Amino acid sequence: MFKKSAIAGAAIIALALVVTGCTGSGNSPSKESKTLTVGLATGPVSLDPSKGAAGFGEFFTDPAYASLINTSEKGDLIPGLAEKWGYVGDDNKTFTLTLRSGLKFADGTDLNAQSVVNSVAYFVTGSGPTTAYFRNLKLTATDNLTVNVVSSEPNPLMPFLFSNTVLGGDIISAAGIDDPTGLASTTHGAGPYVYDAAQSVAEDHYVYTPNKNFWDQTAIHFDKIEIKVIPQIQSLVQALKSGQIDTMVGDPSVESSIKGNASIAIEAAPIVWNGVYLLDRNGVVAPALADLRVRQALNYAVDRSAIAKVAYGDSAVATDQAAVTGFDGYDPALEGTYPYDPEKAKQLLQEAGYGNGFSMAVNYQSFDPGSTKMIQAVAAQWAKIGVTLELKGNTNFGEWVGDLVSKKFPASVLNGTGGQPQYLDAEFAWLPTAIMNVFQVADPGVAEAFNTLATASPDNSGKAAQAFQKVIVDNAIAVPIVQYDATLYHGTNLKGVVFPPGFAAPSSIVTWTK
Repeated sequence: MFKKSAIAGAAIIALALVVTGCTGSGNSPSKESKTLTVGLATGPVSLDPSKGAAGFGEFFTDPAYASLINTSEKGDLIPGLAEKWGYVGDDNKTFTLTLRSGLKFADGTDLNAQSVVNSVAYFVTGSGPTTAYFRNLKLTATDNLTVNVVSSEPNPLMPFLFSNTVLGGDIISAAGIDDPTGLASTTHGAGPYVYDAAQSVAEDHYVYTPNKNFWDQTAIHFDKIEIKVIPQIQSLVQALKSGQIDTMVGDPSVESSIKGNASIAIEAAPIVWNGVYLLDRNGVVAPALADLRVRQALNYAVDRSAIAKVAYGDSAVATDQAAVTGFDGYDPALEGTYPYDPEKAKQLLQEAGYGNGFSMAVNYQSFDPGSTKMIQAVAAQWAKIGVTLELKGNTNFGEWVGDLVSKKFPASVLNGTGGQPQYLDAEFAWLPTAIMNVFQVADPGVAEAFNTLATASPDNSGKAAQAFQKVIVDNAIAVPIVQYDATLYHGTNLKGVVFPPGFAAPSSIVTWTK
């Protein structure tokens, strides 16, 4: 875990210094009057935080929804709507937040402790991927500015949960909560901007204008933020080069055309790992996967370095673990656990009674070029030890989810995992109740390691996170292949664009300046 978890908590993605957590609280707007234009390949899942996607999807929610807790460019948690917070006792179960006084939503109504309680209660009813993290929490308003949070289980990541990283910290007004359908296409927050539907066209461009009721007017750096949806990567690049947009999400396929351009800067940081989740470890659909030796054989039978190069080029490195450099679960000592050794893989299969190999179905996200190249290379290498993959490419995320929950696929590829604290990653992927653990497998040692992690002190949390990851690797629960960088390309006149250390996304777009 992160060393700051007792007082300031742990964080992956959050807002940077000046969004709602800067030290000043002046009443006059910034002298700057500029437009920030962002280019993205797709529109938002929803403007409703309870249905939205974290990571780069926050570009659509950050402007309009202020967070309870923010993050500086150095990765430190700093005040947002809450001016202070902390645990009560030492069991990581009770947590309090104290709000700033005089806060208002964009519609002019008061934002108080009960507003936070009501917003989180609404958030947990949503369909977003991070709503489950709040379902063990009970919030109460003990006075107008104080929120008391009690978790049914030890949770060392409360500060992280109330940052905008997982969107639950984005507080929604009563008007928004009362109109859930309208939240998909309007905003009801307390952020520095409001969504201007009159100037916007869904799936084409999204415009945000200043919020006159935002608590810190000096933190409003633009008179307009516009997010343009440009589906083709080459069109995005041309828009950036011509100055039509200020920034875009990078892609290895076009990076060579960006490098060397004096007017464009590249920001990069290791964010995610990609590989194969071995889901059916109880052997329901693929009996072979119930045997640890088989799962280990699959790990020995992949040349990670070669696959990483083919799938992602220079932006990737091979990995043996389901964690990413810079995050608390990552342990350098685990690299090299499964060196490429096809002969050892064959021996393990023979010992497990699968000397003649076996076949299994695997679904993957064919809309992601890296995942497609990776799983095709994996299939070719596993074929050399007699393991045949029946690949099914999913053309969109909804189709992939449908295949995952159908339990017809004993293994699956999910691109974009690992960029979060080990505690949350366990809840997402490895515990019997985890979203990705569709066969509800109780792997040896996982419960014990998770309990140690959940109750660890700040001084011991890092070691506990690495110990949990070792259990994942030793049990060969997955076949991690590669970790790679996320990148942003932006004009050199755009300042403050950084990936805070240990974070899975860049600083908030509302903290950038020209």
